[in-house]
Amino acid sequence: MSEKVQNQATAAQRFWDAFKACLEENRIRPDRSSFYVKWAQAFVDFLLGKKLRDRSREDIESFLEDLRNRPGIEEWQVRQAEHSMKAVKNAALRSGVTKKVSCCYLPRYSGYRVKDIYRVY
Repeated sequence: MSEKVQNQATAAQRFWDAFKACLEENRIRPDRSSFYVKWAQAFVDFLLGKKLRDRSREDIESFLEDLRNRPGIEEWQVRQAEHSMKAVKNAALRSGVTKKVSCCYLPRYSGYRVKDIYRVY
């Protein structure tokens, strides 16, 4: 694996670890936070090629509608995914403004560079 690919993978993993920690700091139970992370990762995969910070409310609605049409997905799961989408979108927007991942949406101690995340997402 090239060093660039390895760095991107490391940045992505730190982002998701920090996002999970943030969810837990904001009253998402640890036994449920991994589901929120999976919804957010599915949203990233839903529109490959479009950076997370550039996604719109319409993109979120499109993803949620796609979920509703999937067999076996219940409405409570769509609501959980929607909550996750709001948190991850706010994290991306806030980190773009502050140039560091901080605020209530991602922990202050994460310490990685946002530009590394945006290369991946």
